[in-house]
Amino acid sequence: MPACRAWLRRYAKDHPRRGFRPAYHDARAEGWQVNHKKVQRL
Repeated sequence: MPACRAWLRRYAKDHPRRGFRPAYHDARAEGWQVNHKKVQRL
């Protein structure tokens, strides 16, 4: 899960105005097997 956390940190830095819902959908589109609740917690 550290790689997913690093991906989310990069995503948040690149897209500061987007919330966890778009981040969740983009993570799923890139192939991450994560739940929306996990993305919200991270």
